[in-house]
Amino acid sequence: MNTLPLKLLVIVAEAVLRDRLVAELKTLGVPGCTLTTAMSWTGQRGSTGEWEGPSVRLEVVATAEIVDAILVALAARYFPTWSVMAWVSDAAVVRAEKYASGPRSP
Repeated sequence: MNTLPLKLLVIVAEAVLRDRLVAELKTLGVPGCTLTTAMSWTGQRGSTGEWEGPSVRLEVVATAEIVDAILVALAARYFPTWSVMAWVSDAAVVRAEKYASGPRSP
């Protein structure tokens, strides 16, 4: 089966950032993402290991260039003051036409 090599970017952030992050992704050219509610904790902000409340998990499949632009924006606007994590992995995407640039037909 033919696949398209893209990147999978996963962002986990405080739930209060959900709408801001979605708007940011749209501004950076992301046509869609998967958004779920998650529970997370981190010891980096003084956590005792108890659940700190809901987080959001955004999953984006995009080109390396778009993913890099998103990471730059996250590093500049969110990493310094918010609880935001991100990681990138390679993705081999089927149905490559869904990721082609240009208008989509329904």
